[in-house]
Amino acid sequence: MADDPQPRAQLTRSLRRSLTLLRLLASHGRAGWRLSDLASQSGLDGGTTHRLLSSMADERMVTRVPGTRLYTLGPLAYELGQAAAPHFALGDAARERLATLAAQLGGSLFLKLRSGDESFCLARHDAPRREPALMLDV
Repeated sequence: MADDPQPRAQLTRSLRRSLTLLRLLASHGRAGWRLSDLASQSGLDGGTTHRLLSSMADERMVTRVPGTRLYTLGPLAYELGQAAAPHFALGDAARERLATLAAQLGGSLFLKLRSGDESFCLARHDAPRREPALMLDV
């Protein structure tokens, strides 16, 4: 029985679209996103965005913030991140050095890691007796 390339192509496209939404959700982890904003930023129409978010919510990859219309990453995203952490724990190796440098410089230090065209904050350390910087969260 031969593989039909059409369903495979549709599945691949849906997967890519879902990953685009997950990346957007990760970029506003605390605040969350409205469906319309996710659709606009991803370039997807509202119906497609809603369908993908609903499917990911069924799998616990995405969740709605209670009492709002905002979407955030769900508990499965956290669980998968925890499972992957031992393989990518770069922030742990840098923590001591960040603390030393922050104390010497009297400021806040951030370790950012590039991911494609974007970056994310992997670790941060604020100098002792200094008000924490609000610009980046780990």
